Amino acid sequence: MKDLSNTISELLYEYDCVIIPELGGFITNYRPASINEDSGVLFPPSKALSFNGNLVQNDGLLANHIAAHSNISFEKACDQIKQKVEDCFSNLNEGHRVCFEKVGILYLDEEMSIQFEPDESVNYLASSFGLIEFHYPELREIESEVVQEVPALINEQMAETPVIALPRKELEKVIERVKEEPVVRKITSGSRYRYLAVAALLPLLFYMGLVVWQSDVIKDGNIHKSELNPFKTLKKPVYKERSKVFEGLEIPVIEHIRLPEDGLKGELEVEDDVMLPVIEETNSGSTFEEAVSRSEKAEPAVLNEPETKLEMKEKVVITATTIIADELFARPEMVSLPYHVMNGCYGVISNAKKQTKRLRGRGYDAAILDKKGKLYRVSQGSFTSEEEAINLLKKAKREDDPSAWLLKK
Repeated sequence: MKDLSNTISELLYEYDCVIIPELGGFITNYRPASINEDSGVLFPPSKALSFNGNLVQNDGLLANHIAAHSNISFEKACDQIKQKVEDCFSNLNEGHRVCFEKVGILYLDEEMSIQFEPDESVNYLASSFGLIEFHYPELREIESEVVQEVPALINEQMAETPVIALPRKELEKVIERVKEEPVVRKITSGSRYRYLAVAALLPLLFYMGLVVWQSDVIKDGNIHKSELNPFKTLKKPVYKERSKVFEGLEIPVIEHIRLPEDGLKGELEVEDDVMLPVIEETNSGSTFEEAVSRSEKAEPAVLNEPETKLEMKEKVVITATTIIADELFARPEMVSLPYHVMNGCYGVISNAKKQTKRLRGRGYDAAILDKKGKLYRVSQGSFTSEEEAINLLKKAKREDDPSAWLLKK
C-alpha cells in the first residue's frame, strides 16, 4: 500500500483527480488563504483534498504511471491495483482504518459507507510551495511614555563649563549691556537670492503695467509693437470742427471726393441770380482748407443775365480749384427723389463700388445712394413716381436680385 500511496501523492501535485479503479477517486479543489481568528494561525493558499466513492471507472492514469515507473505492462499494473483494492476492502470490512500515506485515511462509518479523513500536513498547490502556516500575535495599542534624553555631548559641555558667581551689581550691568546691544539678523544665501529675485521682478511688473495703461489692450484686446516702448509720447486724437465754406448756401455732403494734385481750372456756367464767391488761384503748396478760408472773405459777384457764360476776357473771371465727386455716388437730385429701388447694403466701400459698377454694366442707373450708419446703400434706380419704381423692382427681382426692395423717403 505504501508504493500505491506514494504514486497517488505524486499524481495529486499534477492532476486534480486520481481514480483508484473499483474503490473511488481523490479530488483536489483550490482553497484560498485563511485566518483562524481563535487560534491566530494564518494558512497559505492550498488544495482541499476529498474522496468520492462513485468514481470507480478506470481512466488509465494510475495504471499508466505505475507501468512507466515500474517498467511493466499496463495489464500487469492493472492487476496490481486490483490486488491492492481487494486488500483495502478486506481491512475495511474487518473494521480497520486504511491509511494512504501523505493522502489520508479511509474507514467505514456506522452505515457502512466509506469516509475519508485528509492529511492536512501536505499542500498539493504547486504555487504555494515553501509557504507554511504560522501564528501571528494579536495587535494591541500600547501607550508608553517617551523619555527624551539630553545628548551626552551637551551634558559634557555643561560639566566642563565652569559656573562663576557674579555679584548682584555686576550681573545687572551685564544684563543691561545685553539689552542695549542690537540684534543683527544674519541673511543667508537663500534669503539673499529671494530679495534679488523680488528686486528684479519689480521693474518688469512696472513696465508691464505701463504698457497696459498706455495701450488699448484692455479696450479692444489689440496691441501694436510701437506701444511696447514706454518712453514713446502718445498722440491723442483732437477733434476739429468742419469749416463752413459758404454760409447760408445749402450744399449736399459728399463724403468721398477725389482732388487732383495740381487742381483743375476752367469756366463755370451759372444761372440767374446766383451769388458765387470769387476765389483767387491757389499756390501749388497751399491746401484746400486755406483756399476755402480765403474764399469766405471774398466779396460775391452778382450775375443777373440768364444763361450767361463767364469768359476770361469779357466779363468776370472765376478761377477755382474744382472738387470732383466720386461718380459712383448718387447725385443730389437723385438722392432727393422719393422712390428708390435698393439692391443691398455694404459695410466696405470697395464692395459697394464693385456692385454699383456691375449694375451699371447691366444697364441700371445704379449709384451709392447714401450711408446709413456704417453701411453704404446701393440703389438700382431712383424715381419720382411709385409706379415706375415698382416696374423696375419687378424687373430687378426677376432678372438680377430677388432680394431687392423699394425704399420710400
